[in-house]
Amino acid sequence: MEAIVLAGGLGTRLRSVVSDVPKPMAKINGRPFLEVLLNKLVRNNIERIVLSTGYKGNIIKDYFGTEFNGVKIEYSHEDEPLGTGGAICRALEKIVSNDFFVFNGDTFADIPIDKFVLNEKFRNRDVIFAKVLEKNDRYGSIVVSEDGKVVDFLPKPKEIRVNDLINSGCYHLTRSLFADCLLKNAKFSFEIDFLPIAIVKRDFFCCKYNGVFIDIGIPEDYERAQVLLKKYIQ
Repeated sequence: MEAIVLAGGLGTRLRSVVSDVPKPMAKINGRPFLEVLLNKLVRNNIERIVLSTGYKGNIIKDYFGTEFNGVKIEYSHEDEPLGTGGAICRALEKIVSNDFFVFNGDTFADIPIDKFVLNEKFRNRDVIFAKVLEKNDRYGSIVVSEDGKVVDFLPKPKEIRVNDLINSGCYHLTRSLFADCLLKNAKFSFEIDFLPIAIVKRDFFCCKYNGVFIDIGIPEDYERAQVLLKKYIQ
């Protein structure tokens, strides 16, 4: 199993507390957040990782090198931000399988990947991993049909929505999904520009999970992650 980890964001909202390193390298109880995430992927039998880097990407490469806990690491670097969609398309050049996972380098989602791959329902399918939030005022949400297919996306709420099904920013994708968009250096958002069109053209499934979800993109959640992710530090 292969995974792309998007670790090229500028992290402007976190600069007040983390300014000397790229956001995925922000320390969680003394360890880089990205290390906590990669440990999770390795424990779930991910066998190869492509790190998509950008802002201060040399810091990430110098820290992890070409192998992490026995898993090979390759790099897909952006000299200028390409957006999540452009970053995935570029990193896909390093992927050898027909299907792969995508994770955000500033988000921890405790998804049981090893169990997911055994589910015949999702084999060779494009899948969004989704989490129900009791209170949501920060993220857009998704609408799912009775047969588990994603049919719509709702914008970030203006007021708190309860029991909201949100896109965790983690995916299982197939190479064929990108057959028409492998434009070199194309800049676009996977979530905003690509997904709403993709779900109309082909089946896109939702896989709900009950584990931890935390995005360290703002100072408040970065501080919350210090406690929430303590048990995942090795």
